[in-house]
Amino acid sequence: MADEEGETFLRRAEAGDNSMLSASVIEPPEEETESSSSKRGETDEPTVNVRQGGTWRYSQALKTLLPLRCSKYPENALPLDSIGFLSFITFAWLTRYMWRVYKRGVDEIRGLEMRHKDSADAGARRMGKFWLEEITVHGTEEASFGRVMFRAFRTRIFIGLIGMVMQSLLVLAIPIFAIRYFLDYLSDGDVSVSSGIGYVIALALIILLNGLVSGFIWMVNFEAAARIKYGSLALLYKKVLRVKNFQDKTVGDLVNFISNDSQRIWDAIIMGPFATGVPVVLILSCIYSVILLGPWALVGWFLTVGFFPFLVTCAKLAMKYREISIKLTDKRVGFTNELLTCIKFVKMYAWEECFGQKIKDVRAGEEKILRKSVFLQSVTMGSSMLIPIFASCVTFIAYVATGNNLTPSKAFTYVSLMNAMQGALTALPFALKSLSEVTVTVARMKEILLLDEVVENSQPLLDDSNALEVMNANCTWSVRKTGEVAQDTIKEPKKKQKNKKKAATEEELAMTDDLNKESGGQIYTAPVLRNITFTLKKGELLGICGHVGCGKSSLITALLGRMDVSSGTIAMTGSVAYVSQQAWITNDSVKNNILFGNDYDEDRYKSVIEACALKQDIDSLAAGDESEVGERGATLSGGQKQRISLARAAYSKCDLIFLDDPLSSVDVHIGQHLFEHCIMGLMKGSTVVLVTHQLQYLKHCTSVLVMKEGKVVEQGPHSELMSVNGEYASLLNLYNQEKKRKTTNSRSESSNRDRSSESEPLSSDPQDSSLDHTGSNGDAGLSSPDVSLSLNFMEELTKKDTDPFLSQKYEQEQEFEGQLTEQEEMESGSLRWPVIRQYIQASGGFVWFLCVLLFFSLPVAGVTTAGWYLTYWLEQGGGDSNMTMGNITLPSMRVVDHPDKNTYLGIYASFIPLLIVLMLMRSLLLTKTVLKAATCLHNKAFTKVLRCPMPFFDSTPLGRIVNRFSADLDEIDMRLPMNAEIFLTNILQVIAGLAMIAYVSPWFLIALVPFGALFFFLMVLFHTCVTVMKRFDNVSRSPVISHMGASFQGVATIQAYQRTDQFIQKHCDLLNDNSVPVFLFYAANRWLAVRMDVLSAAIAFITGLLVLLTFEHLNTALAGLAISYSVQMSGLFQFTARLFIETEARFTSVQRILKYCNLTRQEPTLPEADTLDKWPSEGHVEFDCVKMKYRDNLPLALNDVTFSAAPHEKIGIVGRTAAGKSSLAVAMFRLVELDQGHIYVDDVDISNIDLTILRSKISIIPQDPVLFSGTLRYNLDPFQQFCDADIWQALSKCHIEDMVKSFEHQLSTSVEEAGGNFSLGERQLLCMARALLRNSKVLILDEATAAIDTETDALIQCTLKEAFSECTMLIIAHRLNTVTSCDKILVMKNGKVQEFNTPSKLLADPHSEFRSMLEAAEDLD
Repeated sequence: MADEEGETFLRRAEAGDNSMLSASVIEPPEEETESSSSKRGETDEPTVNVRQGGTWRYSQALKTLLPLRCSKYPENALPLDSIGFLSFITFAWLTRYMWRVYKRGVDEIRGLEMRHKDSADAGARRMGKFWLEEITVHGTEEASFGRVMFRAFRTRIFIGLIGMVMQSLLVLAIPIFAIRYFLDYLSDGDVSVSSGIGYVIALALIILLNGLVSGFIWMVNFEAAARIKYGSLALLYKKVLRVKNFQDKTVGDLVNFISNDSQRIWDAIIMGPFATGVPVVLILSCIYSVILLGPWALVGWFLTVGFFPFLVTCAKLAMKYREISIKLTDKRVGFTNELLTCIKFVKMYAWEECFGQKIKDVRAGEEKILRKSVFLQSVTMGSSMLIPIFASCVTFIAYVATGNNLTPSKAFTYVSLMNAMQGALTALPFALKSLSEVTVTVARMKEILLLDEVVENSQPLLDDSNALEVMNANCTWSVRKTGEVAQDTIKEPKKKQKNKKKAATEEELAMTDDLNKESGGQIYTAPVLRNITFTLKKGELLGICGHVGCGKSSLITALLGRMDVSSGTIAMTGSVAYVSQQAWITNDSVKNNILFGNDYDEDRYKSVIEACALKQDIDSLAAGDESEVGERGATLSGGQKQRISLARAAYSKCDLIFLDDPLSSVDVHIGQHLFEHCIMGLMKGSTVVLVTHQLQYLKHCTSVLVMKEGKVVEQGPHSELMSVNGEYASLLNLYNQEKKRKTTNSRSESSNRDRSSESEPLSSDPQDSSLDHTGSNGDAGLSSPDVSLSLNFMEELTKKDTDPFLSQKYEQEQEFEGQLTEQEEMESGSLRWPVIRQYIQASGGFVWFLCVLLFFSLPVAGVTTAGWYLTYWLEQGGGDSNMTMGNITLPSMRVVDHPDKNTYLGIYASFIPLLIVLMLMRSLLLTKTVLKAATCLHNKAFTKVLRCPMPFFDSTPLGRIVNRFSADLDEIDMRLPMNAEIFLTNILQVIAGLAMIAYVSPWFLIALVPFGALFFFLMVLFHTCVTVMKRFDNVSRSPVISHMGASFQGVATIQAYQRTDQFIQKHCDLLNDNSVPVFLFYAANRWLAVRMDVLSAAIAFITGLLVLLTFEHLNTALAGLAISYSVQMSGLFQFTARLFIETEARFTSVQRILKYCNLTRQEPTLPEADTLDKWPSEGHVEFDCVKMKYRDNLPLALNDVTFSAAPHEKIGIVGRTAAGKSSLAVAMFRLVELDQGHIYVDDVDISNIDLTILRSKISIIPQDPVLFSGTLRYNLDPFQQFCDADIWQALSKCHIEDMVKSFEHQLSTSVEEAGGNFSLGERQLLCMARALLRNSKVLILDEATAAIDTETDALIQCTLKEAFSECTMLIIAHRLNTVTSCDKILVMKNGKVQEFNTPSKLLADPHSEFRSMLEAAEDLD
């Protein structure tokens, strides 16, 4: 039966005009069939799809109330739908998994799955439905995602709240009934085991029942938390894949949400309900305390209640600080992600230390805020521990001082009542903190969910024969925000607010302000498209050309629906394929990247491989096309990635294919092959839109579109446009003239250098030119960010033999030879001393650590001493005073009659200020210690990572590294301090409590032997299991982060191919994989807690029994002290045992950070030499018998390379795919050390020069440019070494001065992440200006003008000739016309020097390889 309510929501959404009510984000309700119902099990909440009456919809959940069930369940699924009530509340269902993990390790839980109704996709559908209703009813401004979470799972939340009230009643039943009546019985004097055993049994049963109810509450909350957390993450991912424009959202924001904010959701669901139990405890305890002690009991009660405003104030302050710290964390994580993405470029420019310092500065600002947050957290928890003793002190002092007699029965009943309140108040800071933090999280979630989505083009075509119609379209980018840190003023008491306002805005955020200077500027976006009109018939090929920044790529983006059409129409029909300007590759096999979800057709697949010139590369791979290409195609060059991307489009058989300059990344021969066999061949029949700077191909297009400044200035067939002699003819004539001029100059050139390399025969071994050992050198050289993320690393790196630094057993762990990415190693065993030792050293050393431990023990010692002193005072009775009863005078036993009453009262009162001082000092020391350790570990690990050689980054996914500096660091920052503080406090309280019980009855020490043995067994079993589960959680989270980052990068491609459903399903599978260890980790904690409650009940029983047996040697005061501590043990004992393991599990994050702190393979460092201050002075470069390979077991990428470049010479480097051209640049920058030979620059062997000096003295302009988020000035001169005049001069020489001056904020114009708001050509020009500023004597250009139009290219060539006239240049090129004017040409083939001579001599040689390549290019033109 269809869900009537869901259909109503959808109808309301369709009737509205809000752009956010998109059915694409929220799956419509489905029909629930009998089979699907049986598969999922009828949920215990209202289902998303079916509306049933009565309790039928809860039938499956109600079966859980049966005490025992013997239902069968799949081996690979958690048995939550087949367990009985006893197993449910005791977590007995988990015992089998605990034992299996203990015996055989993590493999026993690897294949487990959550129930369907607990899965991420089910949660996302349910929450999506309620989000749709929320924005329909309340609008986008008033909509609340927090309200959505509540409504989606309100049944479980209500059950949890009811259970919390029941537990609160049981907590109060212990002092009200068990202790009060037991002590009254002892006070009567007639004590025996037979008459008193009932009180002891009742005491133990109440403690046991309280533990079972607690287990029920936690289990219900865990199930709700799993559904909400992973449903939210799945909903977030669904939204990301449909967003049109991310505005100010970055990869760092999304990573932070997965790593940190999702944990806030979990905490709020499982801890938030505790806030409801506290008022119940307070109200009932108030009533009973008045009955017990009269009105004076209200003194302590009001003191306790007055603690609430203090907690609320702290929670609000913590929330404010959390908002600021989250912004800073986002900034740090985003910058870390951006830096590591572009690590190869950063290394080549020797910017590791400088950029690393920037991140450390952000971390310093983040630490300032965190210190306040952690201090507030510590104070609230510490004060929660002290409030009961404060309340008891004040109440007893007032009660006795006014003439009332305090008896042991009243005193210890009240103390136990206060301890019960302490338990509630201890949970309250957690609850309030989690609720305050989740408000920030839901606000961030709402921001993402309200982003505009790509809307499917439904505009009808006017002519069915057309495939594409654009009529008077004006397109703009969505309004973009600047990513500045919110500078909220922290609300404090009015007396302090005025003085501290600056501290919350200026001082605390000073570090981040330096990195947010772009907030003052505006983000420059690509040119607005104006009045675009053209039509394209089905099956035609449209070529688009124009100058750099004219709007070509923006037009493709608009056709994909990713720009706003402010007026006019864009209509198209059929399926769409898209090849982006910088190819996007998934971390999968070559084959799967090409198929991209389509069915395998062997014949078509083979034809696509041939058409895209991939056969030779694939044949050379260890596992063929099943070989893994690495994260973001790490083992491929730009050209190889582009060919795979092109093959994906060709294989797809889509009706419309958009190609955004795919031929710039390949050499002329491959470009010709791709155009003839792929674009004009396989794609024939499809409608193709081709953006290109390779103007020689435009004459083959059906029609040509010429763009200028966001407008179409000319359109029509090639011949027609040439006859008009307009903009197109001017561009083409300039292109031909430039080629002719360069060819003429090269042919007429006379050179005085005759040395050249002899040709080497072509090897018959296909591996010599394979992707396997070069990976990329021929096609693209040095790669860089793809869309919004990545600089692809080590283009010539093999995928099979990536060197794994972190695992020596890597080779044995490979599933097949083609695997590149190293599997993340999961630590095993217990927490080791070296980890603790390094953490202590990072926190300030052992002496400092001992001081912290001392100050931790002092407040506990003070509380224990206060309890003992109360017993001592009550034992004194009336002292020497007497009391008269009628005519009889007897010694008084009333403490109120003691002559030294005031002295006792004064000493007892002095505990209050003493404990306050000790608590504040403890909190200050803790805050300083833990955050100093966290920052020290962060800085050390980050420095080590930056100094790792490139193979580390190629074998380690980016998401894995970022996970260490986001989720793991958040654990160390926030969660580990909280766990460690509570654990240390509780263990000291347990020790003190057991000592006091033993003090009262030494026979208790005998009972500790069996209790200790049982405790040890449970701890060993639990310790092994929970540690494995926590580590499994950490490891399974990394793929989620990597997949989110890769999807963010390729969202345009995913949307174009309509593969969102497949990617969503994969992400949900990854989330489900992560949800199992998370759920089991928390369930295992409660498994231990229930068993510790049983043990605590036994301790209370033994203590009560010993009191009965030995009462003749005791008094009521000592008995009350012992029973009070035994009852207190019921909470502390299990909590402390569990916290010990949980704290150790949290230390896994420290261990993972330390793994990077202890990386041993680092790039070599050498002492700086004073003689190198002016080196190089001339720029003479010499390669002497250079041999280099990327791995020991790989063929040589450079094989006996010898050549020399005289000072100021311009050397053109050419060669076919996989020839070894880019390996020359790799060798020059020592990204890989040589196996043999030497490279000299000005007669200095570069292997003897420190890498920082070497890389700072030479420069490179990569094929794919790298820009960082920040301002234009920051990108050109990140370390402020040059004045504005120098920068403007460099921009002028690169012919982009006018463009920058046209921006409102000019050099302060903001640059988006990876330069996303500039075209590829504009980014290349900016990178060239950056290289100009460095003024190096040696410059390498790796196809630096590939994405630049002919006119700009001609101007750039003049700039290179003039501005770099005193510079030695090595120019790697695919477009041969760009190197014909060079002094010499170096032809590479199979890693060897094929030819090396002047262009004139090479062209005069009929057997010259260079001549044949040039002639082929001219024939193509």
